Amino acid sequence: MRRIFFLFFTTFLLHVGLFAETPVAVTELISAPGSCSAEIRATKPKIYIANFFVTYGKKDMGKAIGDYIAQRFESDGRFEVVPRAEIDTTMAPFFKNKKATGDQYLQRTLELAAGQGADCVIFGRISKRKNKVLFSVRMSAVATGNGARKVDTEVERDAAIGFLEGVGDSFVSYFVNAAPVVVPKEATSGKIRGFYIAANGTGVIPFGFVRDGFTWGSGGSFEFGRKGWLSEDLFFGINGEYLYYFKSSDNFSSLYGVSVVGLAGYEWVTSGSLHLQLVLYGGYQLGRLTGAIETVDYGYGLFMAGNRAVYNLNARWGIMGEARYVLAVASSTKISSVGFSLGAQWRF
Repeated sequence: MRRIFFLFFTTFLLHVGLFAETPVAVTELISAPGSCSAEIRATKPKIYIANFFVTYGKKDMGKAIGDYIAQRFESDGRFEVVPRAEIDTTMAPFFKNKKATGDQYLQRTLELAAGQGADCVIFGRISKRKNKVLFSVRMSAVATGNGARKVDTEVERDAAIGFLEGVGDSFVSYFVNAAPVVVPKEATSGKIRGFYIAANGTGVIPFGFVRDGFTWGSGGSFEFGRKGWLSEDLFFGINGEYLYYFKSSDNFSSLYGVSVVGLAGYEWVTSGSLHLQLVLYGGYQLGRLTGAIETVDYGYGLFMAGNRAVYNLNARWGIMGEARYVLAVASSTKISSVGFSLGAQWRF
């Protein structure tokens, strides 16, 4: 998932000018806490500090700056810093390319940071403006792309070390000053909005004249929907189902049906990871009944009302079960049954 995000994040940062040429005062550098600080109170944040991209000065200056900033984090003890030796090894092939560009540096840095499972990435560029050194430094959340710190400023060559010391300290203090809000990596409770797909094993017990020839039916269904549209408690979707009925009489050979229905639901209970939902369905069912003498193809309007339970295992996956009343209607014929299902739901 992190790698898919790179293409979007890289394009975005380049569009807004990652390494802006217009410097700002150091006093304007500190931005509000962002997503890179969200996990600081829950776990040790993992920091990837890249070797800087150098277009002015000695090339090994980029490694030295990375080492210097890394020391500020390592000495604090509350962070997990990706080993500098590993960063040197993985970034070395890139820096051997004398035609490498800032765009390529950005993309490669983000790829390496995500490959290490880092929460935050620090990277930057060193260039020259007249007789001064221009620093462009960024700290961003790897998972979301939210910027947590940015520095675009120029300093005299003699003041560069002192400036870097201040930058390193300010990046560390950013976490110290962040609001003590814990945002779990994966939410398992509360109302989760978004699209979902579900696959279920299904069963049905028929009543009326169908019961005379068939005891019960089983099959499977697939559902696609969206929760949180219009209201956080509402969801809408479409469901497709296949059912095969097991005969209880030699007068019949087989019975099966395929249905497609639209659905609307309302979540009436939310208790931690458990969600109880009322669901209404409406659609159509096609099927075939094969008897001892003839075969009949049929079609029915299909209406259902169910009570569904969803238990969230994490932010993406959940287990769902449902019991429902089913009514099939064709002209003056009405067939009722009780249905049930059990399966899994995946949200995205």
